[in-house]
Amino acid sequence: MIINSFLGIFSVAVLLAFLLPKKYEAQMKILVRHERAESVVSPERESPVQWRTEVSEEELQSEAELIKSRDLLTKVVVACDLQNLGLSSFWSKAGDKDDQRVSRAVLALEKNLTVQPIKLTNLISVSYISKDPQLVARVLNSLASLYLEKHLAMHRAPGEFQFFHQQAEEYRKALATAEAKLTDFSREQGVVNPGLEKEIAVRKLAEFEADAKSAQATIAATRQSIRAVESQLATLPKRETAQVRTSDNPQLMERMKSKLLELELKRTELLTKFEPTYRPVQEVEEQIAQTREAIATAATTG
Repeated sequence: MIINSFLGIFSVAVLLAFLLPKKYEAQMKILVRHERAESVVSPERESPVQWRTEVSEEELQSEAELIKSRDLLTKVVVACDLQNLGLSSFWSKAGDKDDQRVSRAVLALEKNLTVQPIKLTNLISVSYISKDPQLVARVLNSLASLYLEKHLAMHRAPGEFQFFHQQAEEYRKALATAEAKLTDFSREQGVVNPGLEKEIAVRKLAEFEADAKSAQATIAATRQSIRAVESQLATLPKRETAQVRTSDNPQLMERMKSKLLELELKRTELLTKFEPTYRPVQEVEEQIAQTREAIATAATTG
């Protein structure tokens, strides 16, 4: 009798295992902790800051109720399109409205969803059962994302979002204004690339400074040579002209013409870098004029 009863129960269990559809369960755990410091109001200049690390059972229970809240589950139903699952079932009617299907889907979600705080921890266990393995994962992912959004919205300081939105809008307008001014300036001044123009200007300035230092060194050396020659001339005895002879000196004429050519080339090179009013350019002009005068004098006397 006992064996027959056991075999009958076992047979029924095996039959139900084959007939009942497979169900899949997905689980996730949510860690609840305090991330923000709490300032203590005191008459001191620097108020102490307290950090809370422990989470009370009431806070865990509140977060669990927040996860199971009707509005949050409604968003999960809409996000996962649970209201349109099984439309051909017995409970579905052709005249059902969308809100009615959503309400039934929320009830089914509540039935298959388990939310329970884990004792002696800061964790909340969430599990969901369904016939579709992909659906269980999608439902829990949507539930986690929507829960975080609602959690942040409820724990955000009043006016915080509006303040940051206002600041972001002001900075966006300031950036747009600055870009418009830069565009107008570039169009008016004919600047193609401000960075490239700046680099070229800095390079030219460095070249001008190097040429100026070189010219100053050359002037100083020339003045020193002039003073040395003048001191040597002062020690020489005066000469008296006994006889004046004029003769053609082709070598001297050739040297003066070569010197004139060198001075003209130097003037051309300086004019590519400096203005005609630049002091070294004027000195070269004077030397050219003196050399030309000497050549003309030599040609006349010759």
